[in-house]
Amino acid sequence: MIFYHGTTGENWKKIQEEGILFGIREFAKSRATYLTTDIDEAKQYGEILLQVEYDPSEHSEMNNYTESCWQ
Repeated sequence: MIFYHGTTGENWKKIQEEGILFGIREFAKSRATYLTTDIDEAKQYGEILLQVEYDPSEHSEMNNYTESCWQ
């Protein structure tokens, strides 16, 4: 299944430094990455768009998947 992740140039640098697409939620002091199947929604979060192939059924115990969004 194809998902998209929109990000800023600054966050893209962090993703490249860490080598993993794993964001930070400052308000919760935890880590999460939001993906969507809607490319237009992903564009709202930054000028850099990443395409991710992911099968949420393979990791159902670790994710928060709904019909169009995965965290």
